[in-house]
Amino acid sequence: MDRLIVSVSGVRGIVGESFTLDVAQEYAEAFAELIDYGTVLIARDARPSGGDIVRTLIATFTELGCDVIDVDMVPTPTAVLNVKELHADGGIIVTASHNPIEYNGLKFVSNDGIFLDNKEIDRLKSMVGKSFSGRKISGKQARDTGALKRHIDRIRSISFIDPVALKERNFKIAIDCVNGSASIAYPTLLENLGCICARLFCEPDGTFPRKPEPRASNISALSNFVTAARADIGFAVDPDGDRVSVVTEEGKPLGEEYTMALASEFVLSKQKGPVVVNYSTTRAVHDVVAKFNIEVECAPVGEANVVARMKEVKAIIGGEGNGGVILPLVSHTRDAAVAMVLILQYMLESGKKIGKLASGIPSYHMEKRKVALENRDFKSVVKKLKKLRKKGKLDKNDGFRIDWDDSWLHVRPSGTEPVIRVIAEAKTKQKARLIAGEAIRLISS
Repeated sequence: MDRLIVSVSGVRGIVGESFTLDVAQEYAEAFAELIDYGTVLIARDARPSGGDIVRTLIATFTELGCDVIDVDMVPTPTAVLNVKELHADGGIIVTASHNPIEYNGLKFVSNDGIFLDNKEIDRLKSMVGKSFSGRKISGKQARDTGALKRHIDRIRSISFIDPVALKERNFKIAIDCVNGSASIAYPTLLENLGCICARLFCEPDGTFPRKPEPRASNISALSNFVTAARADIGFAVDPDGDRVSVVTEEGKPLGEEYTMALASEFVLSKQKGPVVVNYSTTRAVHDVVAKFNIEVECAPVGEANVVARMKEVKAIIGGEGNGGVILPLVSHTRDAAVAMVLILQYMLESGKKIGKLASGIPSYHMEKRKVALENRDFKSVVKKLKKLRKKGKLDKNDGFRIDWDDSWLHVRPSGTEPVIRVIAEAKTKQKARLIAGEAIRLISS
């Protein structure tokens, strides 16, 4: 039986094994106590298991006296924005994000529209399983149907986005929503901005016709679809709509790493300010930001960690190398819709095709691998990896990272899967594979 994964990314596990309706109820009870039995917003992604989990949450919260706002199936960034917009005391999103379909989980949002940080997750976890009496009266349940419109309106209001000009341009977009919660929402947003949408895998039934992560290796169907549809650009998102990767007009998948680089380049051309990414993000972002005489701030992997650092330094944009872009002008959460619109506005203003814009981003090769965690002690893993140091700069702020002049290695236990993640980047594919392979060999020795 698998183990329940509890981290800064929330709670997730295999449905019916480590993640059951009883687990969902226990976490709902603890969260109700955490928000002092206030109003809670509930959303879900498209996974078939989500319906029963939502019904369990609603019953638990209302029985304890919490009022519930049910926004139903919406992308994660839509839900997060609406927690703050609707003045809820907290929010729960039923999703396992990029995990395979057999998983589901819960993401917890505070009243200011930010995911709970490590300390708050630890406090929540310590409360699970305890008995709570709640309030003496039952809570009320209300369905809200305006969540997507609020999200679209907020994106349209970004000062350097020109909805009128975008509408006149009529970009043709090929979009792959992996049959997730963005399947209706994101084509609706793009059409609202005058785009013509060619839809691929946009039935919100949670069946995931490809691997859920929008990596270049997973979106070959979109690559073919872009050229067949003669689209200006292709976008592939993950099941809950907070990450996106790009395909050029020629059908070339750029990979998730380019999303943050392109979005940062455009935003910094409009306003200057700090940029925050996680330790696993491509060095290309650092190179792009350096052109504006700005140094990138780094944070441990995990959206809540990046957001905390962004708030500390008052960053104007942040994100992660997995295709997640955070624009505080909209909200403090990764938002694939924001990333798409920023890139479209960049294309519009530059007059360049996406392939041309991408060619201006410094090229690196990244190798991402993972090793089953099993019974490995991460401290012993670090001791083995120190053999790789060789004149590199060691950083242990987030697992184990070594930086060399033209390459780097980052190894850390995953917060969403029972694995150790190994990421290496270099100027050549051969070198990146060599570094990652040597790390895997040492971990497995």
